[in-house]
Amino acid sequence: MKETYQTKLWVNGADIELNPFVGQFLAGTVVGGVRTLKGVAAVRSIGFNLAKGNATLMVNGKQVELTPFPSDMLSRTVIGAVSSLKGVSQVDSLQMDIKVV
Repeated sequence: MKETYQTKLWVNGADIELNPFVGQFLAGTVVGGVRTLKGVAAVRSIGFNLAKGNATLMVNGKQVELTPFPSDMLSRTVIGAVSSLKGVSQVDSLQMDIKVV
């Protein structure tokens, strides 16, 4: 069975409404990248925050330490995708919550 996701996104403190395709696309991209990280097993939830260039990642309620390369890859990928959304002109801060359902 194909996984589906519940995705919530805030950019610069504003709640960004996501249609089903965009929510699934963003979540699938982030979940795919996170699963490749060392020490990450099954993913049930992800919290990704980006503020002032610093990324923090929570997987299943536990913080995952990011070295510079995966932090940069994940941040730039998410910013690139989110920057193209309606209502987003620039990304100064970002919060994304994903639940695998």
